[in-house]
Amino acid sequence: MASENIFLKNLKTMKGRWALFIILILGIAFLVLGRSDSNETVVTESDYFASAEQYRIALEDKIRELCSSIDGVGNVYVTVTLEGGEECVYAKNDGSGSFVISSGEGLLLYKRMPTVRGVAIVCEGGERDDVRLSVADAVSTVCGVGANKISISKKSG
Repeated sequence: MASENIFLKNLKTMKGRWALFIILILGIAFLVLGRSDSNETVVTESDYFASAEQYRIALEDKIRELCSSIDGVGNVYVTVTLEGGEECVYAKNDGSGSFVISSGEGLLLYKRMPTVRGVAIVCEGGERDDVRLSVADAVSTVCGVGANKISISKKSG
């Protein structure tokens, strides 16, 4: 009898451990599926934005702050153009007790913000080749776009 009680206690504990293990595996899978290796940005995917517009504004602010810290750059104006809108990924019960990934309805798993199409920067010092190179390298690195998608111009006046 005593061995049966120990077995039942261990079984109950194992069920709890299996449930925790399954939840952990699902969490890791959602993180991996939600990752965008092709377009890393200054703002991480863990940051929550209600809309692509808020995301764009946050990117512009971060890029402005980054460029302002580069030697030779003064008063910076930044415009970011995004490719499309945000993508929402949901999980929903398919009726048989299983969950399926959906793009229309259910429990929101994650929001993937749109990729950066291009960046335009107007700044004091934008006429200097060394400043343009430094700004282009920094913005290219943090936004994951090529230098051909970054425009840097001299601020007039």
